[in-house]
Order: sequence, then C-alpha cells, then structure tokens
Amino acid sequence: MKLKKFLVGQYDAETIVLENSANDEQCFLSDDEFQVCKEIVKNENETLLNLLLPDSGVARGRRIEATMSVVRKLCKIGVVDAREIFSLPKIPPLPTEKNQKARIQFTSLNALATVLVGIFEKVFSIGGSLVFFLLVFGAAGFALTFFPYGEVNSDSIGEQFSYFRLLSEVYLVCCVALSFRTILQAAFLKTQKVECRKAHFSLIAVFPILEADFKAINLCGAKAKGILAVIGMISPLALAGLFVLGHHFHLLSLSDIYVWSAACLGMSLFLACPFAPLDGSELLGILLLKRAFSKKLSDEVRFLFNRKKINGSLIVAMGISLVWLGAWIYGARLFLESYAMIIANDLNSDNFVPKAGAILTSFAFLAALSAPAFYLALGLVAGKASKKNSKMGALTFEEQIVALQKIPLFSILNDQERLNLFNQMELVSYHDGQELVRQGEIGTEFLVLVRGNAKAFYSDGNGHEFNLADLIAGDAFGEIALIDDVPRTASIVANGICHVLVLKKEAFAEYVNTIGSPDRAKQMIRLSSFIRRHPLFNKLDTKSQADLIDMLQFRNIMPNEEIRSNLDGQDCFHILYTGNVSVDSDDDAGYPRLEADDCFGYANPLAHRFVADGGAGLLSIKIQEFQDLVWTKFVSQPELLLRVER
Repeated sequence: MKLKKFLVGQYDAETIVLENSANDEQCFLSDDEFQVCKEIVKNENETLLNLLLPDSGVARGRRIEATMSVVRKLCKIGVVDAREIFSLPKIPPLPTEKNQKARIQFTSLNALATVLVGIFEKVFSIGGSLVFFLLVFGAAGFALTFFPYGEVNSDSIGEQFSYFRLLSEVYLVCCVALSFRTILQAAFLKTQKVECRKAHFSLIAVFPILEADFKAINLCGAKAKGILAVIGMISPLALAGLFVLGHHFHLLSLSDIYVWSAACLGMSLFLACPFAPLDGSELLGILLLKRAFSKKLSDEVRFLFNRKKINGSLIVAMGISLVWLGAWIYGARLFLESYAMIIANDLNSDNFVPKAGAILTSFAFLAALSAPAFYLALGLVAGKASKKNSKMGALTFEEQIVALQKIPLFSILNDQERLNLFNQMELVSYHDGQELVRQGEIGTEFLVLVRGNAKAFYSDGNGHEFNLADLIAGDAFGEIALIDDVPRTASIVANGICHVLVLKKEAFAEYVNTIGSPDRAKQMIRLSSFIRRHPLFNKLDTKSQADLIDMLQFRNIMPNEEIRSNLDGQDCFHILYTGNVSVDSDDDAGYPRLEADDCFGYANPLAHRFVADGGAGLLSIKIQEFQDLVWTKFVSQPELLLRVER
C-alpha cells in the first residue's frame, strides 16, 4: 500500500494532524490511530488484509477499527489511492459538484493577491514571533489608549457630515480591516515557519478583499491556532492604531479617524462574536471542544447552547458570550450618542435626500447590530427543525420499507414476503426515557428499531442495574421471550425519540417458519447486531451480512477448553463473540487476553494455543468461505470497505 508524501503536526496532547503535501487536504488522528499510521508507513509493502489480520494470527477488534479508520482518512485526503490498495486498475474520478460548477477565475488578481500577502508577511515577520506580537498588540493598545476621546463633540462629528460618506467610509474601512486581518494572520504563520497558501481576492459587493488559506496552522498545534484567532480578532484595532497615529501627526482629521476607528472597533467586536462563523467561535471551540474538527466550530458553539445539562464548558461559553454582548451593546450606545440626534432630525425632515439617508443608515445599523443574534437564531431554528423531523409521522411508508431492507434479519426475504411481514407490523413512537420492554414481563411482541437509539439493561433485583448494550437503528429484540416462552430477560429504554416496528407474537411465529426454524431465527437475530457493528464486517451490504450469519457457526466454549483451529478438516477464522480467551505461544509476543470482537486463526492457525478463560462464545467461519464471501467482495468493491468520498 504505497503512501504519497504527507506532513505531520502535533495539534494537541491527544490529536495529530496529517496534511497531503500535494493538495493541502488534512485529516486528524487520535494517538492510537497515529500509532497505526506509523506501522502502515513502516510496512508499505503489506496488503490491507495483512495489516488487518497479521501473520501473528491475532487481530484485535479495536485495532481493526483503528486501521480501517486510518485507511479511510488517508484515502479521503488522497495520501492513499483506494484502488491501489487492492492492486486494481485506476478509474477516473467521478465528476463532483465543484468540478461541474462554472466559476469565473481572476487569475491575474489572485496572483497579485499572493504577491501582496507574500510581501507583507515577510516584512511583518522579520523580527520573529515576539516582535510581531509587540507590533500587533501595541498598535491595538495604542488605538484604545490614545484615541482623542476628549476632543470628540457634536461639532467635530457633524463636520462635513453626509450619509453617503458615512456609509461608504464604514464599508471601505471594514473591507480594508478584513484584508489587514489576512495580512497579519499570514505574517504570524510566517513566524511559525509555515506559509499561507492560495491567497486570492474576494468581492464583498464591489470592493475586493484579501483572503488566504490558513489551514496549515493546524500543523503548528492548537495553541498556535488559538493565537491566530486572537490576532484575527484584534487586527482591526491594530489598523485603528495606525489611524490614531496619523491623527497625532496631523495627517488625518478627527472626524475621519472617529468614523474609521469606530468601524474597526465594530469589526473587531463582530470577529469576536461567539455565534458568528469567524474567529470568535473558532477560538471558543478551541478552548472548549478541541476534538471538534469535522464540523464548523460555530455549529458546535450553538450545540453548547442547545444542551439541557449545565456543565463547565457551557458556563464558560455563556460567560464569554455575556461579556461579548455587553461590549457589543456598549459600542452601539456610543454610536447612538454620536449620531442619534442627526438621524432623528433627518427622519422627521421633509427633504427626501437626508430622510432616505437616515432610513438607510438606521437599517444598516440595525442589521449590523442584529447579525450575531441572527446567526444564533439560525442555529437554534435548524436544531429545532431537525428535532421536529425526528418526531412521530416523519417516517413515510417508503422510509419504513427501506429501513427493513437494510436489516440483515429481513434481507433473506423476497420483496413479497417482506411486504407481507411489513403489513402485519405497527409503527410505534417512544419518547425519551420511555420503556420499550420491561424485564420480567410476559413478552407478546417482537420489536425492530428503525430510527433512534435505546439502551438495554439488566436489574439483579437488589437495585443494581447493568448496562448490556446501546441499541441503534436496525437492531431487533424481544425474540427470546417469544421463542423460548420465558419472561423478558432485560429492560430497554428509549434514549431520545425512537421509532419502532412492532410485530405481534402470532405474526412473528409465521416469520420464524418463513426463514426455516426457531434456532435459525435466534441465530439471525442474535448475530445481526453483532455483525453490523463489527469493524471488519459492518461495511458489507445487508444481503452479504445475512449470508455471513448463515455461514457462521456459533459454539459455547467451556472454561479452560482449548479452541480447535479447524472444523471438518478445514482451517477456520474465529471471531470472539463473548468472554475472554488467553493466548499461549512459544515466542515472547505476550498477547493480552482476547475480548469480544477480537479475531484469530486467519494466519498461522497452529502457531498459538487459544484457551477460554471462563467460558466464551465463539463464531467460526471456514477461511475459504471468508475469502469468497467477505474479502473478494471488498477487493472488487473497495468503496464498501473504505467509504471513499470523492
């Protein structure tokens, strides 16, 4: 499995970032995944099957899951080609929406942007990180400390006043401040020995601003990314420091620097907003949710405010938000004190021009003031909408049929048999905390979870409860009480809103006869959830999972019993279903005890002795059947195993 060149950076104590040197795409790995990645690099000539099931003959379930996760991530960023893993001919990439969408490219302007950013980042970063920080924070502090507040009065503000000038200057200064932000952030990257990429111009209405790709900051770590966000937030204030300095040397009028500095202050406050998808929300995400890389951090901040339980992260987020809200309202009050009288007089004026200017200015002010609230409201509305869609009635007839088709338990039925079974089922909705099944009651129903999550637990009668499993969509339960005619052996409680298809006892008996026998039904139901969760088999299509369940032989292994390496004279591949197994070998490998999901026996079946510690449940399949059913399918369709997203 050949790997292309990639860069590695330590993001934080638990996370490593990998970047494809060719396309700048990134992925994040946990420390365990990174250890697997290092072994993949060390054993580039090994096939994926050998990486998953090594020659030692022992494959830990968690290790299989980590290996598959790493391979998928490497495929996603282009470090590994999915087809090359199985030595298959390359296929051209599928057209994507990005490739199909026509877009005007300003090549010369983008080249100019790259040159400008490159010049400024070298100039500002000459003195290194310390000098750079002194410059940025010094300029921002100078703007706040030495702004001539005492000279500001109604006469100086009203001097040469016009709405067109006010709005245009605020707009242009905000655009310049955003470009200045890009330049300062690029300079900080330069001090970290990393350069920004893909600098370009973007149009905000009719004015171009500089933008750049700062994704490479992840290679420098979470601390550097947090500092970059802080620099982004204070960069407009640093620009305001230049305006104040210009006024000090009588190069700029008081009325100009008042408007310009106010625009910079407003932009800094907006960039610090914890609800907007800008620096503030990113910084808050770094402080509170370091592992949340897959989504926009602003969404994660909204998620914090949607939580029902109060925790430390939520308290910090709310505290920061309240401080920001106070600063935002204070800034709005200063603006109103300066211009409220002028705008109020013009709103009551009979002259159309000043009245229109006052209306437009008031609208722009209200829009700017309410923008962060709009971001928060949008996130809350989206969250409410997603919850509403998950309530009763959201599942259509087609969705229920599709849900049944995805469950291995029912995939062995033909379309007519599945439809007949469905017609005997009833869709029931359960709310959070509601019992689906109660331990000890007489069972009269078989249930299939088609949407939502639930928890199964056992009570020992002394008030102690033991969590047995977390159930997800596709899991079925309640069959033991019906087949063996015994009371319910566990309780199942909805974890959120659940949608369940319920089959009565008589109809379930007909289904059991359809698939063959009660023993086969119990095996299909018992193993269906296990196979759907196992990291080596969970990417198989539903029909293949059902075929695999039929091929697997389930055995109860007695305590201290040695596990045979073959069945019917053929070597077998074993998956531990329950219990623990010890590994005795002649070498010094020192394998820990095997647990549920662990595999063994694929290679060197006689090299080790496998002994059940205290009894175990074992699933066995002949190696040739495993090759034909499982691995051949993955080789012919690697996207099943890798879920490669183009």
